[in-house]
Amino acid sequence: MKLVGVRRQDRGVYRCIADNDVRPPATYDATMYVNFQPYARPVQTTYGQAQNRMFDIVIECRISGE
Repeated sequence: MKLVGVRRQDRGVYRCIADNDVRPPATYDATMYVNFQPYARPVQTTYGQAQNRMFDIVIECRISGE
């Protein structure tokens, strides 16, 4: 089976339930993994710096990928 339009947010555990009024219903948990390109997002979008100064700066990013 091929899933189309899957996004990285769709990853996680899904529960399949089969119920035909015979108790108890059958259940199965399946983990869906989604491979995606690395994604980087800055924590802060702008950084200040005094003109003609050479101060150190730390740029922090959040990175995800699988």
